[in-house]
Amino acid sequence: MNKKLILFYVLFALVLIFNACSNDNDRKDPEGTVTLNIMNEDNGKTNLANSDVYINKSNNFKAQSWYMIDAGIASLNTDYQPGLQNITHESAVQSGHLYYLYNPEGIVEFPSGTRAAYEGTSYYKIVVVSPILENGINKGAVIKYVQCYPLSSNLPEKETFIGQMTSSGDQLKYSVPKDAEYAAGTYLQSEMKYFDIQLDAGELTVKLNKYVDKVKGPYGDYTIYIRSGNVCTSLVFQVIAP
Repeated sequence: MNKKLILFYVLFALVLIFNACSNDNDRKDPEGTVTLNIMNEDNGKTNLANSDVYINKSNNFKAQSWYMIDAGIASLNTDYQPGLQNITHESAVQSGHLYYLYNPEGIVEFPSGTRAAYEGTSYYKIVVVSPILENGINKGAVIKYVQCYPLSSNLPEKETFIGQMTSSGDQLKYSVPKDAEYAAGTYLQSEMKYFDIQLDAGELTVKLNKYVDKVKGPYGDYTIYIRSGNVCTSLVFQVIAP
């Protein structure tokens, strides 16, 4: 046989082997994946990990406070942070579907109405492997799940300190992504009348409009949430007595 032809077949075989190995690697579950039998409400009512998600009598995923998103047929290796506009407390259990489960404490809503997952708070991705059937009766589902954390490449770490203010007229400036949106933390919301906060083309400006009063305010630590896409982080600034 022609040597060039032999070399071609050898190289072709190596390509096939490489692709097969790559496909096998793609199918491997992420590190930390757990397989769990979730029995439905009539057969033990198993909760998923640390969430309040279970399968009810209608064989739907159900939660009292947690939120979920059905992302359709996909694997645990799916690497994206979905939008949080269509979150729900109940969703049909469907084999092969990928679901995202969120603790409400890890979701921040912004003035635009857009919700974002807060950096550093965990959520779960789960995939339904198959139903648990016994004598034709559906008793739950075999699932795989993994605990995840929302991350953003263009946002600072949560609770990033951006500075102090001590006198009326003081200002702080901080650069954020150009598509960013801000939301005031609970304490800051209660004292917004003492501040002027502007976000323009990626530059956040915080101005103090009142002298510092330890009793009447403003005084202490304040939080600003910053969203870029479907993920958010927090910035912290202080107002202290001169």
